[in-house]
Amino acid sequence: MLIAMNEMHRTIFAFEEGARNLKKLYCPTCKQSVFLKKGALKVPHFSHYKKEACESFSEGETMEHLNGKLQLYTILKNYKLNVELEAYLPNLKQRPDILLNIEQRKIAIEFQCSQLPIQKMLERTRNYLKHGYQPYWILGDRFFKNTQMTQLKRSFIRFNPKCGLYLLHYKAEKNRLEIIHSFDKKANRIWNTEKTTISDRNLVQIFLDDFSFTERVSEKRVENFSLYHAHLNLQKQMAYSNPGIRNFASLLYSESESLMSMPIEVYYPLDNQWIVLTEPVEWKYRLLVWVEKHESHQIITEKRLFSYIEELRKQEKLLLSKMPLLQKDYFYQIFMSYMKILVEMKILRELRAKKWVILRPAKRFNNEDEKNLALIS
Repeated sequence: MLIAMNEMHRTIFAFEEGARNLKKLYCPTCKQSVFLKKGALKVPHFSHYKKEACESFSEGETMEHLNGKLQLYTILKNYKLNVELEAYLPNLKQRPDILLNIEQRKIAIEFQCSQLPIQKMLERTRNYLKHGYQPYWILGDRFFKNTQMTQLKRSFIRFNPKCGLYLLHYKAEKNRLEIIHSFDKKANRIWNTEKTTISDRNLVQIFLDDFSFTERVSEKRVENFSLYHAHLNLQKQMAYSNPGIRNFASLLYSESESLMSMPIEVYYPLDNQWIVLTEPVEWKYRLLVWVEKHESHQIITEKRLFSYIEELRKQEKLLLSKMPLLQKDYFYQIFMSYMKILVEMKILRELRAKKWVILRPAKRFNNEDEKNLALIS
């Protein structure tokens, strides 16, 4: 912790002149006695004498965390902004690392350097949002030691129309902030990303959701995609008894279909389809079969589509990533993108924006040769 309280209830910063000369200092939250830790290799900070649980401060902060939040606070303070370090929010019973008030926006900044249970992250984020605060989670180096995209890491992702999906990474050792974006899942645990280093001035713009300083990220369909290789990969996963693919195989069986007979339309990839946890072939197949059950005169509306999506979610047949910083509309756009593919494949016809009618069912296949011909044509 970087702040304490003196006997006169004045806030004392660990890095201010004279802090080491004060004998009686208290934790602003639990009111227990604290003392200053200061050394040649350490960031000055306060610690409780008694290692008792404190409602908002935990012992054992890393140097990365102490350094990082102090650096971020200093950057914002240098721009004469209304910013507070470790401000306690009694209504929320939470203490963000930095609290920023700018253009009538209340922004809670968390510099997260260590792992935490995803449920705790979700609770804290939802509590901020419920009380009118915009939470910005900035991640430390620990989260970027490998390319894996864990459920926890996904939960910190935000969206901006110009930048797309992104994470914020602060390298305290180099005093540098990066935007991590353009997520591309190559394999089960292998991800490609791009990063953009931003200046101190642009840090302020990020908290205003203004990405005008960046080049627009164009989200385009996966390059070098091959229907034939997608089919071979699915066969391979089936042979290795991938749990998600086993569920899909059961679904096919219940519909009197097989991997050989099923339509090729379920193979087409979509940008950021990884935010849906259910296997892509499974949820696309469910959606396709649902579309095919409509009569040619029945109009499929956006509302009807989303109702079906919510029905699948309630039945736990469709699982989405836990990403509390994304609007529900963003998830819906994934399914809207698949409807566009069905239009391109002449299975649907779009009457006008967000309304469709079915033209024909997707083709099924009687043998492997017929299927392979369709896959390579």
